[in-house]
Amino acid sequence: EPLGQVHQQRVELAGQDVLAAFAAQALASQDLGRQPDIIDLLIAERDERARANQEIQLPIRINASGFKDYVTKPDKTAEKMLRPMPEEPYKATRAGTIFHNMMEERFAHLARTLATADNIDDLGLEIAAQQVESVDLEAHRQKIAELQENFAKSEWANQQPAYVEIEIQLAIENNIFICKLDAVFETETGFEVVDWKTGVSPKGQKEEDERVLQLALYRVAFAALKGLPLEQVSACLYYVEENRVIRRTNLDNQQQLLERWAKVTE
Repeated sequence: EPLGQVHQQRVELAGQDVLAAFAAQALASQDLGRQPDIIDLLIAERDERARANQEIQLPIRINASGFKDYVTKPDKTAEKMLRPMPEEPYKATRAGTIFHNMMEERFAHLARTLATADNIDDLGLEIAAQQVESVDLEAHRQKIAELQENFAKSEWANQQPAYVEIEIQLAIENNIFICKLDAVFETETGFEVVDWKTGVSPKGQKEEDERVLQLALYRVAFAALKGLPLEQVSACLYYVEENRVIRRTNLDNQQQLLERWAKVTE
């Protein structure tokens, strides 16, 4: 016996107990004409899982990067919360983490040395070269070099941000939304939040609509932190590997974000 003779007997006895319990339940509900079969049991199990997914307890603290999953894929998100599985580590993810850290170091270095530097472009290239040499994993070095080369062509390459790597905890009603902003630059009309992305950019309008929800939260959070009118704050996604910028002039305001969230919590 695959289960062993002793354990096999215990499994069979347990199965008889389960069937007896279902029979007793059917008797109590006056359903005397039939006994539950395996299909009934499977359907009941499926319905119970669906009910459990709908009643999952949402966390108080919500990462802005995962906000879109809650409001656009609530069932799948609930399933992941009920049955969390470790994610496979990807080389691209590791390279992205290294790049974000390097961007923080780059701007910090620029801030310390700009007073004595003649050219921000030359200084930026010098810092980038030093950073690539410091990457200890050869598998990531070429990827990082490509990302830095693309960034050098971007509109932010010769700019110094007003804020770098700031975390804002935006409290709205019963939740706290954790917003980690990569960089914020001053503009002619106020400020722009820029989120560096080292992955693949969205392929269609629907996917893009979902990803900019993170920007909407960042925008609301920064405006609240600085006490600014929302129209003075803009936000964009910059996909470094593709040198692609996604800007939206119609990002959700706080009320619109709350309406989306209310559909998740109802």
